[in-house]
Amino acid sequence: MDDCVTNLGERIVYAVERSGLTRSGLANVLGISRQAVNNWIKGKNNPSTKNLSDIAAATGVRMEWLALDQGSPEKERSDGAAAKVFDLSTDILEDVINGIEQVSREDGLELSAKLKSKLITELYRQAASAENSGLSSENTLRAVIGYAIRSEGAPR
Repeated sequence: MDDCVTNLGERIVYAVERSGLTRSGLANVLGISRQAVNNWIKGKNNPSTKNLSDIAAATGVRMEWLALDQGSPEKERSDGAAAKVFDLSTDILEDVINGIEQVSREDGLELSAKLKSKLITELYRQAASAENSGLSSENTLRAVIGYAIRSEGAPR
């Protein structure tokens, strides 16, 4: 990967090009306008946490890389693994909630109830998804929480 990919807009462009999608194709997959994608790329707006997760899933890049430029963009593959389908799992939900609480406590973060709710919903969805196995790792939690705080307008 090119070392020049430093901001979120550039990472989105890289992910889209790497996946073979076009900006219009990404917009269609996400159910949004091409203008919204262009605004993210230009840095005029930031995607929501859900849209960020959907971009990562649609383009096959890791959420930590897309959100915070941590690690490599490539997802680890487990070839031959059967797809898992999860019903609402209290174990997964408990792990997500405990992970958010632990990371926010360790990092001294005060998260609003609204932001915690968004994070729990999104991280549960990701953790229960077969193609995003391992998304409840500490690095992923930090990446998603950090991105969500910045996109909520917290001071930088």
